[in-house]
Amino acid sequence: MYFGMAGSFFYTLIQLVFLLDAAKGWNEFLTNKMDEATAAFWKFLRLFSAGTMYVSSLMIVVLLFIFYTKDDNCKVNSVLLTTTVLLCLLMIILSFLVETSCERILQTSFVTMYTTYLTYLSLRLGRSQCTAERDYEIKTGNEPDVNLYSVINVIITFSLLVFACLREPQMYYRKFGQFVISNGKVSSTREPCNSPGTEENFNYSLLYFIFALFSSYSMMTITNWNSPRESFHEEFPVNWVALTVKTLANLITILLYIWSLIAPTLFRDRDTHSIQGILTSLSTFTCTSLYTIFIQPCPRWSRTKSTRFVYTFFLLVGTAVSCTMYLPVVRRALESNIYFCNKLTKLGNCLSMDPAYLAVYRICFSMAAFFLLFSLILYSVETYSDPRALIHSGLWLVKFGLFFGLVLFTFLIPMEFSKIWMYFGLVSTFFFIVIQLFLLVDLTNLWNKTWARKMEQTGNKCWFYVVLSSTIFLYTISSTAIVCFYVFFGASRKCKTNKMFVSINLVLCAVAATISVHPKAQDGGLLQSAVIVTYSVYLTWSALSFNPNEKCNPVATYISEADMRPNLNIQASLDLFFLVVTVIYFSVRISPLTDTLRKLTSTSLRLILGLRRRKIKTADDECDKEQGGNACTERDENEEFLAEEDSNENVPYSYSFFHFVYFIAAIHVTMVLTNWYTPKDDSTIKLSIAWAVMSIKMTSSSMCILIYIWSLAVPILLYNKKPC
Repeated sequence: MYFGMAGSFFYTLIQLVFLLDAAKGWNEFLTNKMDEATAAFWKFLRLFSAGTMYVSSLMIVVLLFIFYTKDDNCKVNSVLLTTTVLLCLLMIILSFLVETSCERILQTSFVTMYTTYLTYLSLRLGRSQCTAERDYEIKTGNEPDVNLYSVINVIITFSLLVFACLREPQMYYRKFGQFVISNGKVSSTREPCNSPGTEENFNYSLLYFIFALFSSYSMMTITNWNSPRESFHEEFPVNWVALTVKTLANLITILLYIWSLIAPTLFRDRDTHSIQGILTSLSTFTCTSLYTIFIQPCPRWSRTKSTRFVYTFFLLVGTAVSCTMYLPVVRRALESNIYFCNKLTKLGNCLSMDPAYLAVYRICFSMAAFFLLFSLILYSVETYSDPRALIHSGLWLVKFGLFFGLVLFTFLIPMEFSKIWMYFGLVSTFFFIVIQLFLLVDLTNLWNKTWARKMEQTGNKCWFYVVLSSTIFLYTISSTAIVCFYVFFGASRKCKTNKMFVSINLVLCAVAATISVHPKAQDGGLLQSAVIVTYSVYLTWSALSFNPNEKCNPVATYISEADMRPNLNIQASLDLFFLVVTVIYFSVRISPLTDTLRKLTSTSLRLILGLRRRKIKTADDECDKEQGGNACTERDENEEFLAEEDSNENVPYSYSFFHFVYFIAAIHVTMVLTNWYTPKDDSTIKLSIAWAVMSIKMTSSSMCILIYIWSLAVPILLYNKKPC
């Protein structure tokens, strides 16, 4: 069976070549039919063919969203559909931007329809409550061995294979070395076969190999990818390995076609119209990218920037692997392991702690330990001449081994450690939320200055209206959310805690908006305050949703009645999205952010100690006034690049602080992916919503506003203080 799956996987990719061949043949057939009298008709027919494919694909996608994502447990289907739609949109956009020929647009329509069909075939392998066909079959009791969909699939596949075997060969298109696999030319004339001196332009061995793959594909299609030992009425009737194979084949098909659109632009000196050219160009690009990232930085990048990119890659990969722990196939595999679950019901449900929850804690702990170790090792590295600076930007093979070794080692830690790690994570997450605040302030500052500079340079008021509309939109969302908080989270008279928290944050938001427009406030403005207020309101909503009192929290009632094992819900997805964005932005803007934090800390200490000092204009201030935020970013990159050439130069940022931020970011990933919940023993649905979680999140929301107010007020109080 597994050999059949492997053969089906490769044949699905080869079938893409046949499909492009058929699309090219149809396009050239219409082109050859054109003359002065009927050109308009054949052009319309070609346009109609492409439009029909696009519209049909759109209708199928809508139907798939309706019938295959109807249940809350169908999140795998939703992710697969959304990913496919986004990749298809990217593919269509590239086909119009990179190559506007009718042939390429028609080919893209065929590929879009094909990938949509592959997506449908993948979804049919999902859980019984997520598939319309299996619901019908279970209710009616019909168990056909060969259904209509399988027959249609085999007929379509066989037709493409016959066309590929009987077509007129054309050497310049879709070949593998000297052997033609696909050509796409339709011709009514044929040259005599096996004439003296004529060489065969295809490989019989390759032809028979493709036939063997087709046999495997037909076998798996007719049997619906089911194992002979599977029972059709089991709760999980699907072979998740088969679903993974179909999904990977679908995604790789789209990515390969996207690369075939990009490759001619990147590799103009190669024949990227051939299979060999596409694969070799992709291999060259991949190897060059890995070499540039891990061994030798790009000439336009400093080594420190390339290093930060790799560490970000470590964190994102660990986060992605943690997310996969919630996939049904992985969850059930963990439940079947005695180490993760020692109490199983007759139906196979785990009665001890949720195994996915434990796996996420282990993986995130390994990431946190990895970054904490480097934060301690690289403490107080000030110049490039320090030998420890090489540890930060080199030894990548050792770091890879250390990273994956920690992942394996953490699975040996006793389960009781998870509870200790959670309370440690509550405190660490508070600090990461504060870091996110500074990143938002810096990002908004950069946006505001960039738009203002463009308005001054072009004299176009559109940029002013963009800033104004963005500010109004954010304040409108915040105001509406606060009203909803009072209505839904403070309806009862007993909800005094919620009302108090919301009222305090409302007052702080009003104070922040007022101070931000003060003429002496540095880096202030309504747009910046609007972003910070919206962020604080979001944190307030997140905190209110963790109130254990069901009368004051509509979400708590839902949690007590539903299976809320840790998963990727809306709030967790938003938190995860913000985390990824802020981590990437932090890796790019760490140098100016470090300067901002140092400046705020020093000015705060001077104010507390009663010292006064004349305001010193920094290079950032002069750069902002003269050229804007983008020029400052370029200047920081140039300084990093020049500093690396001189080993006595100071490092542009604190290596220890960089790894410490990634350390608390890894802990924040733990809290986000586990929904801040503590599963109890002997239950898979009862989850603890503690006051501690609500207090931490509410305190962080108020503290963010206070820190922002303090950052605006400190320069005013310090530099304008009158001498005694």
